[in-house]
Amino acid sequence: MSKKNLIEKNASEIRGGILNSALEVENELTESIGYLYSKRNDEFSHFKLVEDIISDLTFDKKISILKKSIDFDFGIFKKYKSIIKDLNDIKEIRNQIAHRNISYPWIFDEDDIDENDYNFLTKNYVDWKEKCDFQKHGKENFSFSLADLESYQKKCELIIIILRVGVGELISTKK
Repeated sequence: MSKKNLIEKNASEIRGGILNSALEVENELTESIGYLYSKRNDEFSHFKLVEDIISDLTFDKKISILKKSIDFDFGIFKKYKSIIKDLNDIKEIRNQIAHRNISYPWIFDEDDIDENDYNFLTKNYVDWKEKCDFQKHGKENFSFSLADLESYQKKCELIIIILRVGVGELISTKK
């Protein structure tokens, strides 16, 4: 496999993994807000609220609504007070990846990097087998590795569990 193909494969895996995981978190956040604001045990009002209003909001606005809606001194949210910060981190990484192109670690072609991963034109070693750089004109490159992806996905899974448990706890106290 060529260096370019490997970088594109890794970049695709990273981008897809981040976007899918962030979407799962955002969907859970949407559902959670719907449950917090709909009538008790009324699936129809929950569905209408989610489909007609909350789904159209930005990820940022949903995070803001959650922040205003939950009592951080209650249940799982008392133990996990960094949920808003973590939601913002997930959103920020998603935005960085979604709006950038792959940056190849060579100037002219793959042969700029030798078998020891040394780029003789830039005079530095390049970690390109496990890590990808994403670029946007006028912005600093954003680097992300396959190991970073694994950590990101675990964080997303944890956030989903915390939202489910926390919102379930809050709903049960409203009854």
